[in-house]
Amino acid sequence: MSRSFLFDRHPGIQLVAAFSSSLAHDPDSSSAVWDAVTDPERAAAWYSDSLTLPATIGWPNHLLHQAVLRITNFADLLPTAVVVAATSLHPTTYKDLEVLLERAFPEALSPGDSPNNEQRIFLRVLLDNSSLWESVPPRASRGLDISLALVGLPPDHSSLSVIVSS
Repeated sequence: MSRSFLFDRHPGIQLVAAFSSSLAHDPDSSSAVWDAVTDPERAAAWYSDSLTLPATIGWPNHLLHQAVLRITNFADLLPTAVVVAATSLHPTTYKDLEVLLERAFPEALSPGDSPNNEQRIFLRVLLDNSSLWESVPPRASRGLDISLALVGLPPDHSSLSVIVSS
């Protein structure tokens, strides 16, 4: 994909160009993705004349994953992570939380470690989202259990609460 598309007059063209893997580490590409992920409703309006494009790119799930690839500082992602963690259960919830947990905890917590402030905020919101913890079939919640375990966190609500409160 030509880098020149990142400077097209239409922000939707800029965003599609930013999704190109060849531009994944380009600061202008990251900026286009960040602008879209911080206001996905505005970004979706860029495609109001095309009903297929947002569905094709997995809107807004794909935006989140593109942002996580480009933004290494979890503090910058925290506002988006909080929104995702507070959202009711939907088909991509566990995958979205997985990529955010991996970014929040680039190294798994070891026993006795405490989460930092940004991690703690994210986990508190996650704990407060009852749709993730109550009346969820065991098979469906395994995605969250596995994601939590991979970053050194317990998969059950009460144990995770103890860590977040410590």
